[in-house]
Amino acid sequence: MYSVIIPSVGRINFLNDLLSSIYNQTILPKEIIILLDKNNTCREGLKLINKKDNCEIIFCSNLTTPEKRNLGVKNSKTDIILFSDDDDIWSFNKAELTLKSLKNYQVVCHEFSKFGLLKKKPRYKLGKKAKTVSILSLIHGNNIWGGGSGIAARKEILLSIPFNNDLYSEDYDWWIKVILAEIKIKYIPISLVSYRVHHNNMTSNLFNIFIYNQKIFNKIIKKSILLFFAFILGSSKSILIFLIKSLAIFCSNLLKIILKKFLKS
Repeated sequence: MYSVIIPSVGRINFLNDLLSSIYNQTILPKEIIILLDKNNTCREGLKLINKKDNCEIIFCSNLTTPEKRNLGVKNSKTDIILFSDDDDIWSFNKAELTLKSLKNYQVVCHEFSKFGLLKKKPRYKLGKKAKTVSILSLIHGNNIWGGGSGIAARKEILLSIPFNNDLYSEDYDWWIKVILAEIKIKYIPISLVSYRVHHNNMTSNLFNIFIYNQKIFNKIIKKSILLFFAFILGSSKSILIFLIKSLAIFCSNLLKIILKKFLKS
């Protein structure tokens, strides 16, 4: 069983196409949680959404996309979460292939083809074969900057590593944190989603990816330096306390020996 979480800005036509593709999966979800903006447009469009019994609508006030995803995770009732943007269309076996991989892994991604419906050639992928992604993959230059539709994970991971906008793009930021936490990711070498309107965003631009990689590693280096000095200071204090205690014990024992000799004499 799995949950599908969909942050939406009320693009009803796109959303209904997505829902149809989810309803046609070879393995159906237990629940679909749609997080809509709390405005008149979304409220009026509510009656047009092709909902089924397992579909829940949550209206959100002034929440960003990552905040909607986090809220969806907290409200989910299963241990496996698949995310989607509201302008996607799933391939018929996306859920089946993802769930199969999640039996042995905590996070799964698939080939990230930010090409939209009009472009046939994917721009980024990790290779033609299934593989396990780790921090070494990042160091070697492999990109897995899949958007929301490329994220599938166990709920415990999503609760411990929530989404935010620290690095401009919440999915980009999330993948970095997961990799740095050395959580093994299973890569499926097939594009399981057709993207429609977000093929020009930050993660489709190689220059932007380079810039944000630099920002990420600068942060890592700064934090590492700070942690190193904190460790040295903490260790110095511990070592100093240890030396003082050792010296005190030595002096105490030496004094006892001197007193014993003095008393015998």
